[in-house]
Amino acid sequence: MKNNLGLKIFAVLVAVFIWLQVTLMTEQHSKVNLELRLTNSTPEDSLLYAANKISSQVQGQGMDILKLQFSKAYVEMDARDLRAGNDRNFALRDLPLNLDVTVLSVDPASVVQLGKPGTASKAADANQASRTETARRGAEAADLSEQETGADSSDPVNSLVLTNLPITSPTGLRFFPSTATLKVQGRASILASLPRGVVVKASPVPDARGFHGLSAETPEGVTLLDITPRQVRPTQ
Repeated sequence: MKNNLGLKIFAVLVAVFIWLQVTLMTEQHSKVNLELRLTNSTPEDSLLYAANKISSQVQGQGMDILKLQFSKAYVEMDARDLRAGNDRNFALRDLPLNLDVTVLSVDPASVVQLGKPGTASKAADANQASRTETARRGAEAADLSEQETGADSSDPVNSLVLTNLPITSPTGLRFFPSTATLKVQGRASILASLPRGVVVKASPVPDARGFHGLSAETPEGVTLLDITPRQVRPTQ
């Protein structure tokens, strides 16, 4: 009985060893979390995308994929592509020369999912503080160009950044990212009522890559200076 048990354990160990050999020496497709470094990032990006890992689809021998996870290789990505959900525009940096691994794609949505708890609320708090400070400064200081022309300095023209604005769609689709950031300009008295009356819409028809363009409606007297992201992709 004891001899049979020993043989069974030995057989299991041999089977596991063979499985590991096959897995580590054959071509594999796998998902790994790699360090993410952003270029052209803003202070808002550092809050919204606090996680330093991004889920990546890789191809290579099992052993090389295992070594990749313990290497210093990282994914470099433009912050604008991350916000737009672009899973193709990235670069793998500092890959060891002895590793034959290809990163096929990355998942921008995983960065948000891996973010630290409370990151979104911290970003919202920081943006609200920024908006409050902007309004306060606008009430205290007059625009120089208006002073030169003798315009009413009590209601100067200022710019304002509006964050976390929901994106709507006439077709009912949901998108990633689900919110947008606008930079607008107008009289301080009008800006004080925002974001009321501001609507961000996604185009009903996607482009050739499957991305929907964004546009924004603003109240009278408010000029749209910039919108981020400019494109979004539908979520599955």
